[in-house]
Amino acid sequence: MERRKLQDLFGMKVFHEFDEYKRAMLQNYPEEIFNKAYQNDCFINFYENLLAMSEKLTNKEMQCVIFFPSFLSYLYDRWIESPEVGSEEMYDFIQEIVKQETKRFLEVA
Repeated sequence: MERRKLQDLFGMKVFHEFDEYKRAMLQNYPEEIFNKAYQNDCFINFYENLLAMSEKLTNKEMQCVIFFPSFLSYLYDRWIESPEVGSEEMYDFIQEIVKQETKRFLEVA
């Protein structure tokens, strides 16, 4: 598949997951949305960082994210498990997770 098409699919996948998350969040009461402010901020940052890094990811890395179900939720789960990772390190964190999961993806494929 040509790289531009793969980047488009990658962007659509990430957008779809983020849009799905937003729609689900908006079904909640305002207090619950407020209580999940950190989670909401993380999802926004994951989305923006993934879009920004699409130019630098390999085709295999993009394919891994495309086929990975609920990748944004997975990133959040891994993020909150990480010991004291600051938001300035989020880009590197996402990059490392993508690399790890791509390696696992290729081992199974």
